[in-house]
Amino acid sequence: MTRKAVAVCALVMAATSLRVAGEERFFDWTSLQFPKEEYEARRQKLAQRLRLDGGGVYLTPSRPGQSDGSTFRQLDDFLYFTGLELPDSVFVLDTENGRATVFAPRRDA
Repeated sequence: MTRKAVAVCALVMAATSLRVAGEERFFDWTSLQFPKEEYEARRQKLAQRLRLDGGGVYLTPSRPGQSDGSTFRQLDDFLYFTGLELPDSVFVLDTENGRATVFAPRRDA
């Protein structure tokens, strides 16, 4: 390899190592499979059914994330009620107040 080629490779490697990726927002690169209203209707139907059965709280985890580069696949119940793919998260539906909450890590490593 010539000195010029080595110098170019060194510059490219240095520039690459200095680049810092900015924060990537979920909806910058994806969208929901169905309209937001569809997920809301699913949650309302679930809450109504749970109230008929005595009420309570519904919990469903998303799924642990993969740190080894394997393809992540969201668990069906979490995806059905939220439309989101969020590793290490939990969906909570409180039938007493009708509140739906997703607890997710602060940042996706």
